[in-house]
Amino acid sequence: MKENKSLPDGQSVQSEELKQVKEELRRVKREKHFMAMRLRTHDKRKAEMKTKMRRIAATAQQVGKVRIIDINAVSAEERSQYLGLVQCAALCGTTYVTMIKWLQAEGVIVREGNVWVVGSDYQQSGLFVYLSGVGGSYTRFYLKVTPAGVPFIGQMLARHPRKEAKGKPNTKE
Repeated sequence: MKENKSLPDGQSVQSEELKQVKEELRRVKREKHFMAMRLRTHDKRKAEMKTKMRRIAATAQQVGKVRIIDINAVSAEERSQYLGLVQCAALCGTTYVTMIKWLQAEGVIVREGNVWVVGSDYQQSGLFVYLSGVGGSYTRFYLKVTPAGVPFIGQMLARHPRKEAKGKPNTKE
């Protein structure tokens, strides 16, 4: 037999209907809880992305007008045409430290924070590019030398002959 319960406003409700209403209320509360969790997660991700975009904008402003290439948007073949500073130094027949010393002395590059920045006179020369790579939760810009930049750096290094080390070489006898 169905039992009728009376509500404060005088309406009567059967127990099965009451169970359904309670179950619907639980379901709505659960959905509301999950939506609140999703919203908090979304807000947190949005804040992280905003911070990341500020960092990218600041770094992009720092590197100036040098072309920036997204490492994920280019093929491996295209990426391989750009040389790192160590590879460029080896091709020019010198060491990384010597090459950097002369590039800085001539104002071609300067170190700002943790980024090598191309000098303002050389930013639109096409000698350098930045490859952007994502490392963890930050984007890193890697200075690379274009194929046109290698002969330029070689000519610049030729104007500054390498001094031979005096004394004994640094070897064990």
